[in-house]
This record gives sequence, C-alpha cells and structure tokens, in this order.
Amino acid sequence: MRVSAALSRAAALAGPGAGAGRWQRHRLAIAYGAFAVLVFVLFLAESLPHDRIAAAVLASATSGAPIVVDFKDVAYAFPNGYRFQGVRIAPLAQPEVALQLTDLTVRTPLLGLLLGRPNRASLAGDAYEGTFQGEVQDAAPRIEAVLHADSLDLGRALAAFLPPPATVSGRASFELTLAGDGRTTRSADGDLHLRASGLALGHLIVQGFAVPDLSFSDCDLTAQIRSGRVQVRELRASGPDVEVSASGDVLLREPVQTSILNLRLSIAPTGTSRPEIRILTGLLPRRGPGDQPTYNLSGTLAAPVLR
Repeated sequence: MRVSAALSRAAALAGPGAGAGRWQRHRLAIAYGAFAVLVFVLFLAESLPHDRIAAAVLASATSGAPIVVDFKDVAYAFPNGYRFQGVRIAPLAQPEVALQLTDLTVRTPLLGLLLGRPNRASLAGDAYEGTFQGEVQDAAPRIEAVLHADSLDLGRALAAFLPPPATVSGRASFELTLAGDGRTTRSADGDLHLRASGLALGHLIVQGFAVPDLSFSDCDLTAQIRSGRVQVRELRASGPDVEVSASGDVLLREPVQTSILNLRLSIAPTGTSRPEIRILTGLLPRRGPGDQPTYNLSGTLAAPVLR
C-alpha cells in the first residue's frame, strides 16, 4: 500500500505539466532541425555550379530545335528558378540575326523540379527597353506557349532584320500564343495581335524608288500562324499622310528576309498629305474610274513588288 501511495503522489506531482514540458522540448528540437535543414538547403543551393547546370538544361531543352541560345551570365533565383543576363536567341540558318534579351527569369513549379519532371515554366524579363512575361508548357506531344510584351523599342528590335538603309522607330506591344513540336517552325500554329504607336519608317526603297519618310500614330495587326505561314487577317495603320490596310499571307522562309509576300494592300492619301506623298501615290499602278486604290504586294520582305 505504501508503494502504491508513493507512485500516486509522484504521478500527481508530474501531472499534465510534465507532458507539456516534454512537448515543448520536442517542438524546440523539431524547430531546430527544420532550421538546420533550411540552412543546409540554402548552402547547397548557393554552392552548386548553377552556370553549368543552367547551360546543360538549356542545351537539352533546345536540342534539335532550329535555334541557338546563349547567355552572358546566370544566377540562381531562389527557390525555383534562374535569372539569365545577356540572352541571345538566333536561328541556326542565320546566326547573325538574333533576338537580344537584357535579362530573363525562368521559374518552374517546385514539385515538378523535385520530381525531375518540370513540364511547365514561367518567363519574365526585359528586352529592347520594354518588358515581357509568359508561360511555356510541355503538353506532349506539343509544346504550348503564351507570351505578352509591352513597349518594345522597334528600332532596336528590328534593326537586324531591315535591309539598309531602311530604319524604323516606335513602340510595340503584342500577345502571342503558339503551339508546336518545338523542333521546326513549320509545326507551329498560333495567334498574334500586335499594336504599335509612334511608328516611323525612313529611307525605304521599293522597286528602286526612294519612299518619303512616313509616320503612323497607330498600327494594329491581327494574324494567325499556320504551318510556317502568317495569315494576316487585318493590318491597319493611320498617319497624317496616308492610311494603309492589308490582308493576305506571308510564307515564312529562312533567312526571314526571303519570306514570300502575298498581300492585298490598300493605300489612300489623307487630306493633310505632303506634296511628295501625293506625287508618290500618283505613280502607283493606275486603277479604273471608281476603283478602290488596292494593290498586290508580292516578292519578298527584302525585295517587295507592288502591282
């Protein structure tokens, strides 16, 4: 009986407070353990050779694609991405004509990264004094992409694509959706909507004639991309001297300057057109009385022909 009473008194003294104390000690141990794991992960993430890892992943992702991608620098973007600087994207057939991205941050969901199956990635960055963001998803057997860009400097973006001495300036924004196998441009299907403001064209030469410099306050393009062909649904541009509208097809070729034009083009001078613009429009192929000033634009991007 005395032993039983002693045990009862010891249990009473320990009571619920002793259990709570043990839980507090366990919780503190768990917290310290979690902190240690986090410090280890951070140390591991910072010590990994991210430049080599990013280069290997990039090479694997673009293997077999008709482009070459390189960059000047890369840094780890905790916890699930990389930030590239000085990114250059060029077609294999014409590496001197390249897209230049000031910086690009790529992130992928942590779960896919941990499982080794990252099938989706988000993109964001700066290019040509503007910004862009988008998403790419591997929806086997096709790759789907959505891209939105704001306030790109057209002069910087198109300088490598224009035949000299032509120049262009202005700002553009666009939304692009694209799906394909990621290996050939002909497999790509998508939609494009582009808006430009303050568009100015200078030193253009068409069929040997120097075109007076033109400016457009607004320009709007809606097009579909189908199997290597850009189907221009509607192109409208309004300026103080002339109003232009167009529809038709552009058959993409490599290099892009050799792409084939098949467009129906309408050119109409405005009431405020400069004399040289009126003289130029007067030299366009004549139409019958009452006919609309509509023309066929053929040839290539580098050498357009107006009939």
